[in-house]
Amino acid sequence: MSTDRIPVMIPWLGEEEAKASSDAVLSGWVAQGPRVAAFERAFALRPDRTEFRVSYGQLLMHIGRRADGLGALRYRLTDSPGDLATRRILALALLQDGRPGEAIRELEIVLRGQPDSLVALDALGQALLMEGRTEPAVAAFRRAIAVSPKDPVARLGLARAHLTVGDRAAAREQIAILRSIDPGLAAQVAQEFQ
Repeated sequence: MSTDRIPVMIPWLGEEEAKASSDAVLSGWVAQGPRVAAFERAFALRPDRTEFRVSYGQLLMHIGRRADGLGALRYRLTDSPGDLATRRILALALLQDGRPGEAIRELEIVLRGQPDSLVALDALGQALLMEGRTEPAVAAFRRAIAVSPKDPVARLGLARAHLTVGDRAAAREQIAILRSIDPGLAAQVAQEFQ
């Protein structure tokens, strides 16, 4: 198979590549097993190529190896601490893992370098809410809304923050705005705000 270009039509496969693909699928070990082990060894042999660690980390998390995936992302950051995209990915993974405190630390670093990062602001608001820190969460969601007034994630987060402190009227106001921005999302969460 040619490796000097990305195919834009039917792949140029030889018998050897077709057989390897067939063997991998028929082995039942597509996401685990000897082929993944070989893939992992290939990364171990190229520690100078830490940029691969981001994709590798995401792959590991996707197949259920969350701790290894987080480790791969952190490894990338040891070589490139200023890589804000990787830091943002790590923060989102930590948030999904229910580790809001760690996510907040990563997001604060991201926001120092990218103060208008909508993804980071939304995630920061969510992480702060998870920790029960409602006032700073409201501030993060309001910053996100200042960056993008039609951000549905920030509107929903702000509504949930208002609901947390018992301000149903303010929560419903945000849901009304959300309904005009993303009616489908508003319908999905309507029960929360009755």
